[in-house]
Amino acid sequence: MKSKLRVMVVEPDKEHYEKFLKDSLEAMYEIVGKPIEVTRDILLPGMLLVVNEEHKLRGLPINRCTGDDIICGTFFVCKNGKDDFRSLTDADVEEIKTVYGLPKGTCDKEDKEVNSSGTDSSM
Repeated sequence: MKSKLRVMVVEPDKEHYEKFLKDSLEAMYEIVGKPIEVTRDILLPGMLLVVNEEHKLRGLPINRCTGDDIICGTFFVCKNGKDDFRSLTDADVEEIKTVYGLPKGTCDKEDKEVNSSGTDSSM
């Protein structure tokens, strides 16, 4: 039986929330869609962002800014293990809430816009 992961789900125009999901690709697809892309979170070292790989190409709604980039569509945050995903701790959850609690389109730097092709037009 696969284990469960404690993750933080971040949806456009909604409050982020904790979720326990099965540690499987199918469970990840249910949250972000196919295909998935996993990247290191530049705002939260030791964390991973799991996003839809085609989030900008598909024209998904703008969700959050991560440094110099914009994530469109739903994504989730989990901890980076040595060779796998790890569950979040209570402290991780609190840290994620402070970083990704900003409303859609709000960045630490200047506001960014996504043009119709889904790319960042301010770069």
